[in-house]
Amino acid sequence: MPPLLPVAALVLLALWLSGKAARGGTTVFSAVIVGGSVAALAVLAYVGAPREAARATVARAAPRPRGAPYVTSDACRACHPRQWATWHESFHRTMTQKVGPSARLAPLDRANLEVYGQPVRIVRDGGGWMADLVEPEFVERTARQGIDVRTVADPPRVRRPVVLTTGSHWMQTFWVPGARPGELRNVPVVWVEALDRFLPREAAFLRPPDAEPFHQVWNDNCILCHATAGVPGPTRERTWNTQVAEVGIACEACHGPAEEHVARYRNPLRRLSAHLGGEEDHAVVDPSDLPAARADDVCGQCHSKTWINDVRKFMRQGFAFRPGDRLEDERTLVLPASRPDHPWLAISLEQDPSFVRSFFWPDGTIRVSGRQLNALVESACHREGELSCLSCHVMHGDEPNMQVRPGMDGDGACAECHGDVVAAGTAHTHHPAGGPGSRCMDCHMPYTTFGLLRGLRSHRIDVPTVPAEFRESRPNACTLCHLDRPLAWVRRTLAGTFGLSVPAPTTDPDGRDGAVAGGLRFLYEGDAAQRAVIAYAFGRPEAVRTTGTWFVPHLASLLDDPYAAVRLVAYQSLRAVEGVGLEGVDPVGPPDERRRGIRALVDAWLAGDARRRAEGADAVRLLDAEGRPDAAAVAALLADRDTRPVELKE
Repeated sequence: MPPLLPVAALVLLALWLSGKAARGGTTVFSAVIVGGSVAALAVLAYVGAPREAARATVARAAPRPRGAPYVTSDACRACHPRQWATWHESFHRTMTQKVGPSARLAPLDRANLEVYGQPVRIVRDGGGWMADLVEPEFVERTARQGIDVRTVADPPRVRRPVVLTTGSHWMQTFWVPGARPGELRNVPVVWVEALDRFLPREAAFLRPPDAEPFHQVWNDNCILCHATAGVPGPTRERTWNTQVAEVGIACEACHGPAEEHVARYRNPLRRLSAHLGGEEDHAVVDPSDLPAARADDVCGQCHSKTWINDVRKFMRQGFAFRPGDRLEDERTLVLPASRPDHPWLAISLEQDPSFVRSFFWPDGTIRVSGRQLNALVESACHREGELSCLSCHVMHGDEPNMQVRPGMDGDGACAECHGDVVAAGTAHTHHPAGGPGSRCMDCHMPYTTFGLLRGLRSHRIDVPTVPAEFRESRPNACTLCHLDRPLAWVRRTLAGTFGLSVPAPTTDPDGRDGAVAGGLRFLYEGDAAQRAVIAYAFGRPEAVRTTGTWFVPHLASLLDDPYAAVRLVAYQSLRAVEGVGLEGVDPVGPPDERRRGIRALVDAWLAGDARRRAEGADAVRLLDAEGRPDAAAVAALLADRDTRPVELKE
């Protein structure tokens, strides 16, 4: 249907003028208006109908509004315009969106690539978007049967409307109706903002190259953290009656259902009384008024890895948690470091032996993005102090990127409890003021979390150490910056300069602990998760400033890594180094083309200025006199590479 009010107005105008013409009172101008009105009606009908049809299609397929006691963010705007505006500009709002004219969308007309050996396209269809892809249910069915869908000659294809998006900041993926009524299935492509391109979804996450294809359903997976107050709602008829208070993370996710609050403050005198402090109970929650642990629970609804205490109840009714409640009454935090004997951990490992490895480093530190609460609660600053999420972050500030509280992007939060340490400056940091290593976060919150094709700061605030066992170990802050220093140097520095107790290595093949740069050991020997983290570290400006750019020929080898995600991270880090030419390299292109591109990249790099860029032969850096990787030394490291499959489940 065309827009109602403009059409009604034009119809009335046309009728009035037609009446005048019938009574002989018309003019040429009136006739033109009549004709123009009729033409405008036709244009509105032509343009408006497809758009309205697309909206109707999305509305039918999207989760249903949950209704009372939820009133949605629209009800908050009139009385809280600034808070509404800052939320509206945040990436919480667009965590899930209905596809339509107001949605923040990737350039969908560029989504044209091959997945599972078959084309996937998203094309404009009237006022909406249509995905043309292999039937998602067929992909799932063949995977469960142990059949590689890429070996199927002519898999069934479907065209389905794009209904929802997930993400809009770093990445965005898309959802179409499934075969079962109410079900939403993933389109196997992802838009990556930093790369300005679409990728197969398989490539955008750290997964083994032979992993089973994704076959996610939004209703019982993404709904947990990417919508407000979601209820999956599976039915006995194997359909879905999914409901949400609001798609995306909206006001009532943090403040609780607001029906009573809105009803109460429709009275202007009551609003004035509340504004003057005459009321304490506002029928909603302000997380900043809560004790630190309860405020963290509000964030932890999404930013944590938990076991759901009663899965069946959640599927039928959603979570009962409301801001101010204790999160662990309904969901139990997974904490292998401090709760290694939890019975659910044993059950989870029995069902999936890779469970812990998919989320945590061997020391129990969470290593996947979006699970900050699991890290924070293992920190002494949280256990023994009052540090909470809101110590550093603010939801209604002017910085939507990481939503860091003003003044807390440096050492501000640390200084509140550790003022004497911050005041000690270089006497404590042993690094020049203002340079890498001089800030608290540089050493105590290193980039050892991975997700979104990048490294992220760990939220387990701890003291750097070097584990006794290299295999699977979490790189520490020293190695992530001093990439050319051997681990033995790191141990000596932590013990001698900083006075820390550091365990000796349990194994040290060929004396590598003292003979090979720690960054290269992770790059060549490490498992896929270690390689992804170290690949990101090489591209950080702080690391380049500290260690130089000698590593380019080594890092280029990761452009041929078996894991697509590792290749993509290495590509981005190389792109950050001035003078590296990547024109002939596509990290997800054919292997032979990638290898030719790598050779050309290294040759061009060394031809530019071998001495300056490679800085001469260096045994620790595994470089020969020409600045090329020492083939024998590299082969020895690769022979000991940890090739066990790793899948980080973001």
